[in-house]
Amino acid sequence: SQSRRTRPEEGEFRFQFDQTHILNAIVAKELTENWTISSSLRYTTGNAFTPIRGAVFDSDDDVFRPIQGGLNSDRYSGFLSWDIRLDKKWVFDTWIMSFYIDIQNVLNRKNTETLNYSFDYSQSEQVSFIPILPTVGLKGEF
Repeated sequence: SQSRRTRPEEGEFRFQFDQTHILNAIVAKELTENWTISSSLRYTTGNAFTPIRGAVFDSDDDVFRPIQGGLNSDRYSGFLSWDIRLDKKWVFDTWIMSFYIDIQNVLNRKNTETLNYSFDYSQSEQVSFIPILPTVGLKGEF
């Protein structure tokens, strides 16, 4: 799919959150004695962004001003995450207790969310969020 926008001054361009390919796959298996294991795999093409092609120095304000490329003409790298969860339930007469271990981003992939530029825009570095993230929890249902 594609998501486009149109502005009179810029014409047609990609929407910032345009993702041409999206895949979500989930599988779950109930094991013995109220154990469940599940997994999800997510992939999307990276979001569109407006690249910085260079900069000029503004001596009046003593700052570098970025020279932007085409509006949303570039993309961050694709997003990929694989998550795994293990649940155990104990069923009582009037309530249920659950214990779970959930590991997000098992592959520890550094998915780019944005770019940080140096003061003069000559260099950039990728900013990534959510490294491998294990969580443990206990839940009661009444």
